[in-house]
Amino acid sequence: MLFQYAQLGSDAIRLIRFHARTTSNELHVTLEHQARYWEPDVRYFALSCQPAGQDVDRQGVILNGRTRMIDFNAWSALADAAKTSKENDRYWLNALCVNQQDKTEVMEQHRQLRQIYAGAEKVILRLHSHNDAQASGDLANKAQAYIDQAADGEALLQSKKLIVVLDEQERELDANDLKDVSRAIRESL
Repeated sequence: MLFQYAQLGSDAIRLIRFHARTTSNELHVTLEHQARYWEPDVRYFALSCQPAGQDVDRQGVILNGRTRMIDFNAWSALADAAKTSKENDRYWLNALCVNQQDKTEVMEQHRQLRQIYAGAEKVILRLHSHNDAQASGDLANKAQAYIDQAADGEALLQSKKLIVVLDEQERELDANDLKDVSRAIRESL
């Protein structure tokens, strides 16, 4: 049976919590509603990844006991988070935390992206080498190239701490440095 979303309040987001029975091949999660998520005592991590596109394999996540299909890149980002997740860790991931069938909710949550990323303890941006032909060089250059064209690029720049992951590479980038590079690129066009 497929998962059904409960209505989300206007000051709330959904956050993912992993179940103990999660394995590397089977992700078991619960969604929790978090009102006033921007307050300092609310702790969560945000996951961002390159969209896989329409023709890419989809993977199942067991969400509140029901199957929910998401694209492989989103599933991979979630699976990576599960490897290091602690018992009380919670995550925001667009593919699961937003009801993609409810266009009003999609628009409302998209308007809140800056606040969602700014409120997160850290934002983990997962890049994929097979989609990475647009940038060469080090991880920071690849992250910058992605952020400059991503739908959530401006929101990513609101992060307190941005962790970029590409294959086995991981690097913490200062969002202020990325803002400066992004601004310089836009001004040169």
